[in-house]
Formats: sequence, C-alpha cells, structure tokens
Amino acid sequence: MNRHEAQLLLTACHPGGLDADDPAMRAALEAMHGDPELAQWFAEDQALDAVLASKLASVPVPQSLKADILAGAHVSRRRSWWRGSLTWMAAAAAFVIIGIVSLQRFQNGVTKVATLGEYRSDVGAAFAQLNASGFKPALGVGSMVEVAKYVSSQGSPLGNPQTPGGLGKVKPVACRVIEWRGQKVSIICVGREGLEAHVFVVDRKVINDSGDVDLKSVATASGYPVVAWEDAGHAYVMVGNTKTTDLTQLL
Repeated sequence: MNRHEAQLLLTACHPGGLDADDPAMRAALEAMHGDPELAQWFAEDQALDAVLASKLASVPVPQSLKADILAGAHVSRRRSWWRGSLTWMAAAAAFVIIGIVSLQRFQNGVTKVATLGEYRSDVGAAFAQLNASGFKPALGVGSMVEVAKYVSSQGSPLGNPQTPGGLGKVKPVACRVIEWRGQKVSIICVGREGLEAHVFVVDRKVINDSGDVDLKSVATASGYPVVAWEDAGHAYVMVGNTKTTDLTQLL
C-alpha cells in the first residue's frame, strides 16, 4: 500500500478504534509506523475532523427539518417513507457540513474565511487536538533565517521576519506548516526565559474585519491561553505551550 492509497483510507477513519475490524483500515494505520510524514498528516487530519465535529454539534436542528425534507422530496405514498427521508436527510446534512467548512465571506473581491475571533478559537481547538496526539514540529530551527527558508519552501506566510508574530526578544526553536480553512498557516515555536509558545501566522487578507477581538488581550480557547493581533500583512494567534503559560510575559 502506497502513501496515497493509505491517505484515501485514513480520511474515512473513525476515532476511538471503531475501524479495528476493517483489514484495509488496519493496513493503512500500520503504514504510518514507517512513514513519519503520513503519521503527521493523519494527526492533523484527525485534529481538523475534531474541530469540524464540535462545530457541527453546535448547529441547532430546526424542528421542521423532517417535514421540510419530505415536502421537498415529493415523497409518494407508495414509496417507503424511510428511504426518501434518509436520502434527503443525508443531502441536508451534507449541505450543513459544506456550509460550515466553506464558511467564507467576500470583501473587495477577496475571500474572507473567518474573523480574527474565529481564527483564534480554531487555533486553540487545533492546538489542543495536536497536543493530545503528540504535537511535533516539522523542523528545528535556531534563527528566523531558517524559519523563513522553510515556510517559503512550503508557500506559507512568515510574518514579521525580525520579530515573529510581532514578539520582541524571543528565540525561534521550531516551525511547521499546516492548512486551516484552505489557507497555509505557519507555526513558529518560540521561547524566552523558560516560557514557550506557538505563533500561528496567516495572510491578513483572508481575515474578515469584524472587530470581534480585543487585540493583544489574553483569552482562553479549548483550555489554552491565546492572544491575537494583526499587522498590515498578517494575522497572528499565539497559544501557550501549556494551559498555565503566562502569555503576558511574551508580549
């Protein structure tokens, strides 16, 4: 089984070992043992699935949904009611998922994928999931020059090359690149005086100007301290390496 075949199977993998009896899925999971890149991709894919699941769980189901679906499908009396309702419920669910995953706005001809507040919330949720599955950087670094070289090779934004994410006297120690809502996001792991944090950098033009965040104010997302800010070209979210990291010492 090659990596592409394994990825196709793993995209349908359920959490909690629910696919343990499926020989093909077991083979795909075993393929990760000798393929660190596949294992990293799978961890990120599972983290994204968890975020989407939490978003879906928060979507209220209209009381009239079943009636609306049946009316729209023009179900006849001769046809088994459950066949028609299941088909249209599946279609309705698909549109709900598409609506959440493709939550985009357009402003001045540019696609806006989220507000800064939504970005901050998603970063907290994604980091919590990545941390739970064993968060690992893609590359250890010792300078912003090395960070710039790596993220550039991945087509991902760097942010301010002098002070990553607008931070002052911090040292970059590692970095990696992930995808979020179809956008490349650079993660720059930084440290200073025993404190560690992770700065998520995305292109500013995809963030909607909603004013829903008090810039540089520390908040909590999925149990982790987070803080967000922007400059002319980028939007940043910093998340503490632990749930008790004092981000005010790094701002």
